[in-house]
Amino acid sequence: MMIFGIVIGIVGILLWQWSTTIGIIGVVLGVILFIVGAVKKAGNAEKNSSVNRSQPASKSQGSMQGSNMGGGSMKEMVEMLSGMPEANRKTMVKDRMQMFLDMPDSDRKNAMKQMIEGVHVLPEDKAKKVVKSRTEVVTGLPEGDRKKLMMTHMNAVKELGMTGMKKEQELMMSIVPELPEEKRKMVQMMMEDMKM
Repeated sequence: MMIFGIVIGIVGILLWQWSTTIGIIGVVLGVILFIVGAVKKAGNAEKNSSVNRSQPASKSQGSMQGSNMGGGSMKEMVEMLSGMPEANRKTMVKDRMQMFLDMPDSDRKNAMKQMIEGVHVLPEDKAKKVVKSRTEVVTGLPEGDRKKLMMTHMNAVKELGMTGMKKEQELMMSIVPELPEEKRKMVQMMMEDMKM
């Protein structure tokens, strides 16, 4: 409608030289059509943007955010997890672990390293909550997924240096007694592999 208005306005200007009345009518009609078209377009754009704002992010968007998540964002996410009720925390950790499994190896290692670093800056009681939930979730996964995450975890921890490795081992040791026997054995085997 906006283009139609512009065309009519131009025709009105061209006809002005032969008939002032027809020219004025053409220009006025063209301006009116242009304004109406502009208002409709603006209304549609506002309607579309309000619909987009009201829709939650899709799972694939969440996955993309996870893979591109900076260290600061990951630390904020870990801090948020530490304050959740246990059942909610486990659900969120399980979702995060699934995102990690879907990532290429290098992205998975970087994301897990950021998560571990986020845990290490928490107060000890909160850090233990996140590590316990993470450990329970990972040890409950199918063997292939579990091994993939455990290997990536070990490689990520090794990049933290001796201080980071020691901190992670201390946190793991502190939650082991709270785990069921089968899960305790898995964790103990993993911790043996982490030793230098």
